[in-house]
Amino acid sequence: MALDPSLEQILHHSLQAGNEESPAIEPSLAYRLQMAIVKAAENLEANGLPAVLLVANSLRAVLARFLKASMPHLYVFIVLRSA
Repeated sequence: MALDPSLEQILHHSLQAGNEESPAIEPSLAYRLQMAIVKAAENLEANGLPAVLLVANSLRAVLARFLKASMPHLYVFIVLRSA
């Protein structure tokens, strides 16, 4: 699964507004993001597929830490986009 590019942009800007340890993400957005990813990962696993999230390099570490508590078995990888 992957994030919508517009959501990635919002998260990237939030990271720039805060810092990697404490990004400036609106709490309701963080909650909705977490719930949507958990639901999508559960659907993947229910179909016998691994829970994998592909994100931009700038977001990987932050999202991996953010999601680890609720989805310890979720793999967060960098997606390479061609120009």
